[in-house]
Amino acid sequence: MNKPQYSGLLLLPLVLCEPLLAGSSDSPRSGTGWTLGFSPSWKNLGEVSYSTGSRSSNFTIPQLLSGDSLTIPSIGETDGYGDRTYDDGYVNESAITGASGLTWYWGYEQSTQVSGSDLALHATGYQTTYNPSISNAANYSADDDLDGFTPQLDFNYYPENRTLGISSILISFSMTGVDSGFHFSNFSGIQTQDNYQLNYTDTYDLGVVADSVPTAPYYGTEDGPGASIPNLPADRTTDPVLLSTDTAEYSNSISSDLDMTAFSIALGPTFEGSFADRMRWQIAAGTTLNLYDYQVKQRERLSASVNGGPSQQLQTWQDSTSGIHLGVGLFVRGTGIYQLNEEWFTSAFIQLEAGNSFELNAGLSSFEIDPNSVSFGMGIGRKF
Repeated sequence: MNKPQYSGLLLLPLVLCEPLLAGSSDSPRSGTGWTLGFSPSWKNLGEVSYSTGSRSSNFTIPQLLSGDSLTIPSIGETDGYGDRTYDDGYVNESAITGASGLTWYWGYEQSTQVSGSDLALHATGYQTTYNPSISNAANYSADDDLDGFTPQLDFNYYPENRTLGISSILISFSMTGVDSGFHFSNFSGIQTQDNYQLNYTDTYDLGVVADSVPTAPYYGTEDGPGASIPNLPADRTTDPVLLSTDTAEYSNSISSDLDMTAFSIALGPTFEGSFADRMRWQIAAGTTLNLYDYQVKQRERLSASVNGGPSQQLQTWQDSTSGIHLGVGLFVRGTGIYQLNEEWFTSAFIQLEAGNSFELNAGLSSFEIDPNSVSFGMGIGRKF
């Protein structure tokens, strides 16, 4: 996307320098020749608008926990004959089971397991339930100012013939180094696993042996004979008890960096005038040629931690791009000058620049540079 060119900046010197254009002859710098000035300055090179997606969002996250599972004790189904082993007893098939549905091959351990005509036998199982969830903010954007220190050399050439009130021609060289970094996370998720203990209770109807049930502990044998009870439980209940919850958390971290050095040449006419003894003002306007030497990098890391333990790396991605970008712009500069003696002077200035934006990319990262800038500084110079 191109920012508008501010060509109206070129009209500003003509407005400010109306006295010169009207024929003022109070020029503080007479004769031909040139001056050289050095100005350490601060420059806001413009603004960078950053945006990126996430490669982690397209990565298949491995299952970091064991997942769903079910461990059922050896107590069989409630609708079929079989051998059943409990924590506090057993009910197995015997010779009479096929014909009558009864068995004398059973046993139990505690008298409290008998209540009226019911016999309760207990068994333990285990179950885990797995549940993943993801939070994905796929796009991230931010802005940052590009500020840096700028050494600047200014050459002013004063020609013998001056027209249109032009005092001199300015050629200015500057160099600005800037860097900008963005560090964030835009992808995260969690996997949870609930671990349950399943408490099974099978209730058997003692029927006709309820009044003469053998005293606990009782262990019937396969050969029998003995007191007979149904091989199938009359009722089964399952009580899940949560033992613990395992958690695996994962997230990405993105580091995106822009390192750039801008070399600038400004060229344009200047207009000068005096406003006090040894003091003068100078207005310059013209074009700039900017060379941007850049490198942009993005590094994305996806990592996980199980139950708060140490972080483990799941995947990394790295992208890097470097190159040169050329841009043309406009500038306006206002300078105040104090003449120390016939040859030396000090100065202070403020400069505005305008240009077209441009975009740099590294992987999923996009850096849009808006080079509309402002700079100011102080320096010293000499005329030759």
